[in-house]
Amino acid sequence: MPNVTLRLYTLFRTATGLEEIKQEVPPGTTIYQVLCSAAQRVGPAFRDLIWDKDTGRILPFLIGVKGRIEPSTGGILNEVVEDGAVIILMDPVGGGLERPLKGLLNKIHRSGMSD
Repeated sequence: MPNVTLRLYTLFRTATGLEEIKQEVPPGTTIYQVLCSAAQRVGPAFRDLIWDKDTGRILPFLIGVKGRIEPSTGGILNEVVEDGAVIILMDPVGGGLERPLKGLLNKIHRSGMSD
């Protein structure tokens, strides 16, 4: 079964007190399913950063995987994870931080830590 790591940054790390959540998941598991599983394990501190309490909809945050950053509200949640995948979760950012964040993800991807 694939092993997946959720790497938490910014508010995700502060709220949960965790840097990473490691999981073993069945083949064919999507990023959305990884988040659901993590929410069951970690509890409300994590869950309330992922889903709106009133509507159950995904909240806006950033997901980094395979050297790219995408919004949680896009199609990335349907992507199937591979063994060894590192999925980065972070708050939405502004003020010109996009380029440094892409650089960080590219560095992680090149080091072999992301998949």
